[in-house]
This record gives sequence, structure tokens and C-alpha cells, in this order.
Amino acid sequence: MDETYVKIQGRWCYLYRGIDEYGNLLDVRLSEHRDRSATKAFFEQVAELMPEPPERVVTDGHSSYPRAISEMLGESVQHEVSKSVHNPVEQSHRKLKQRYNSDLAPVSSEIGVFKFPVIRENRHGTPMV
Repeated sequence: MDETYVKIQGRWCYLYRGIDEYGNLLDVRLSEHRDRSATKAFFEQVAELMPEPPERVVTDGHSSYPRAISEMLGESVQHEVSKSVHNPVEQSHRKLKQRYNSDLAPVSSEIGVFKFPVIRENRHGTPMV
């Protein structure tokens, strides 16, 4: 699971996304904050969809994850930290962020029931809207 910062209808927010071990999208959640309560809300939302908790959760290591994982998914769930190159959900964000041609003005793109702005990265990898 991971989050990325996106601008939706003129407001910046965090898009939390979770994928399974096969790369299938489990769920998404928008939040104004990147903190433990937002992380717990996301895990609670995902837990309702799963018949049993996962064996492990891979994140980028943000400080809100360990406690939220143990509180919402259980102490037995292993928390694994993996930086962007090796974290599949980080790579899946790239698909969202690469939805526009760098020569054109940003346009909106629909994903599921949400309408997201399409984001590109500058030459340093920083997201730009």
C-alpha cells in the first residue's frame, strides 16, 4: 500500500492505494492528511473487503504505517518496508502519473468512479500538475 499526492478539483489530497500480490487494485481512499488516522481508515476500509488479513503489507516506511497495521490488521501481519523501485504499488502510481503528454496541458482522466487530474513528473521525478 502506498499514497501519492494528487490535485483533484483544485484541492491537493493524498490518494491511498492498495494492491494485492498480483498487482490487482484492492481499494483507494482520498484523504486531506497523511497521518495515522488516515492510514488506519484506509486499512479499516480494505479489511472489510478481505475475508482474512494479509500475511504481510509492503509500504514505503512512513511512520504512520506500523501502528496502523498492527491496530487495524493485527499483530501477526508482517510489515515490510520497500522503497519505490521495489515496491509494486509505487510503480503502479507511475501509470496514474504518466497519463499525459509532457507537451500538452494537463487533462483529467477517469479511473473507476473517481476523476483524477493526470500528473507528470519533471526531469527530477517530482510530480507536477
